[in-house]
Amino acid sequence: MKGSRALVFAAGLAILAAFALRPVAHGVSGATVAIFWAIVLGQAVVPGVLLCRGARLCAPRDPWLVLGQGTTVGLSIQGLSVLGGRALGAHWLPTLVALGTAAAGLVLARRTTGPA
Repeated sequence: MKGSRALVFAAGLAILAAFALRPVAHGVSGATVAIFWAIVLGQAVVPGVLLCRGARLCAPRDPWLVLGQGTTVGLSIQGLSVLGGRALGAHWLPTLVALGTAAAGLVLARRTTGPA
């Protein structure tokens, strides 16, 4: 158990170094990196994960699978909404679609599996 925690800690440090500290070392401001990751998490990852959990696309007992599949779904929805927003001249469309995706995931999560 102790070795497992150390491995998770080391993996977390490697991810932090790759995705946050490396851009700062190459001249990107820390605020820009923080804003970028807030947008990625808020408009792609979280809505996608909520939708995958709500739609029960994979078993909830495997959180890594839910995270990976939700991120993939969220990024694809985000990409399509950005393209649609640019084509229509609606710069607000990706944010609206992200909110709608998250809301749909929460609504789907509330449904029951058995008879009502």
